Amino acid sequence: QRAGLFSDNTAGHMLVRDLGGAGAVNAWAASEGVTESVFFTANTTSPTDLALLWAAEARGSLGGAVAHAWLYPMLTGTSTEAGVPSG
Repeated sequence: QRAGLFSDNTAGHMLVRDLGGAGAVNAWAASEGVTESVFFTANTTSPTDLALLWAAEARGSLGGAVAHAWLYPMLTGTSTEAGVPSG
């Protein structure tokens, strides 16, 4: 949880490494219909690709209940949940 709150994304890169590297993540994304994105190496994406992945996750077709139980608290319980502070 602390990694999600305060990380410079080192934890995310460690997770990608554990999943087989950027190539494996990009191959998986392509298998899900992502056509305009390259994750972690060039780290470019499109609104269409992100919407495709988020919609599939929201429907439960990517990770289902287990992913929802793990992913959503991680994404919403951040130190900047209310937005970037003024100033």
